[in-house]
Amino acid sequence: MPAAQRRLLAAALAGAAAALAGAAASAGAAGAALRRAPAGTADTVKIEPWGANSLRVRVAVDGHPIHEGVGALIPPGSDNKGAPVVPASPIAVDEAAGTITNGNIAASVGPDGLVRVSRVSDGAVVLRELSRTTSRNASLDGNPRYDQTAVMFAAAKSDKVFGMGEHLHGQLDNKNVLQVAYTHPPKGPVLLKNWSNVSFDFEQCLVYRGGASGNGLGGNGGGSVCIPWTITATKTGSAFGLSHGFLWNMPNCECSRSSSSSSLCVFFWILMSCCTDGTVSFWDDNTTWMAEAATQIDYFVTVPPASAKPASNGPAIMNAFVDAVGHAPVMPEWGMGYWHSRNRYSSQGMLLDAAKGFHQRGVNVSVIGNPTPL
Repeated sequence: MPAAQRRLLAAALAGAAAALAGAAASAGAAGAALRRAPAGTADTVKIEPWGANSLRVRVAVDGHPIHEGVGALIPPGSDNKGAPVVPASPIAVDEAAGTITNGNIAASVGPDGLVRVSRVSDGAVVLRELSRTTSRNASLDGNPRYDQTAVMFAAAKSDKVFGMGEHLHGQLDNKNVLQVAYTHPPKGPVLLKNWSNVSFDFEQCLVYRGGASGNGLGGNGGGSVCIPWTITATKTGSAFGLSHGFLWNMPNCECSRSSSSSSLCVFFWILMSCCTDGTVSFWDDNTTWMAEAATQIDYFVTVPPASAKPASNGPAIMNAFVDAVGHAPVMPEWGMGYWHSRNRYSSQGMLLDAAKGFHQRGVNVSVIGNPTPL
């Protein structure tokens, strides 16, 4: 065999070996997990790596088994384009001590079953469960499969909590902002100063608020974009630094039979066979997430790598989040041109005439949109 061919073959074999090693590492990372069943509780805790410097925490409550459920997280090992994502950080599980480490993030489960998450680089605790409560939701027609669950995490009054999507209150920091101060017709958001009990109701994401004048919104209403993803900034001395990212991986939809429900909610009620909604409260000394109907608690937490500079903590946290929930696919070439739309075509012939007109004039059109059926 000529030397050039031998070199090509050696390179190909090395590449294949590296790919197999990467797949094995990814599979090993996905298989590594800390499992605990604390004495005196009906809960089961499972903590596993979910990308570099990130962990997924699940707690099956009231004797239920841990399951994948419906959520935003995609399985580790590949993103939604099929490219391998192999955590570059070392993973260690100590079942006896009840700890798991994944790069710069570590978690432990105490004798009471509560979870504590910290940074390895400086030992700082970034997330600490204060309590988990579970109660039967009597409004679900006595359905024994679902419980109202809540998790209370420790917080500091000086913390700043960014994220939660896009809302009408106009504030970046979600601390001390009342998210549910809307009426019909809306009177606008209310910013509260020095009030420690502030709740965010996910049902508000299903409510479209019109832009009537005098509603306190400058004539612009609209709906909300709800993403239960937050980045917390903590204060050290006189300076703030981005500490960690948190995703409440428990989708909820208000479908109470006693309230007016949209057809979308009715669809989800049939699909999920339950009625669910939830809240999060950003108090001065704690943050409490609650789901009305669930069989487990499910959340994702990530910290920057140990090598990250303070200015790069934000991008590192967001990169981990995007890796965990999936990257947007590349826009296809056919969709990158001109998109044409108008306020409805009354007939198929009218739409075809428009298409012919573009063709005759040499105008390249990628998409012709028709907002209503012909």
